[in-house]
Amino acid sequence: MDGKPHEDYVGYDGNAYIGRIYLDQQTLKAGKWRWAGGKPERCRTMMMPNSGWLPTAAEAARQVEDYWDAMLANTRIHKK
Repeated sequence: MDGKPHEDYVGYDGNAYIGRIYLDQQTLKAGKWRWAGGKPERCRTMMMPNSGWLPTAAEAARQVEDYWDAMLANTRIHKK
């Protein structure tokens, strides 16, 4: 990777994996941050989009957090 740091991070809510962000250095989106949301254990389906690219690490991390919150809210709605 030409001496560049490998920027790759995962997030957890307790023991639950909520998602991942990393700096894309190899695809046509190189230089952007890839985000991917996780799925709560009790959730049956994924909401879409569940991944994408954003210009900064902060925006990508926020997207993972917002996605996780939406998935939890959706799980509570369907639990009733």
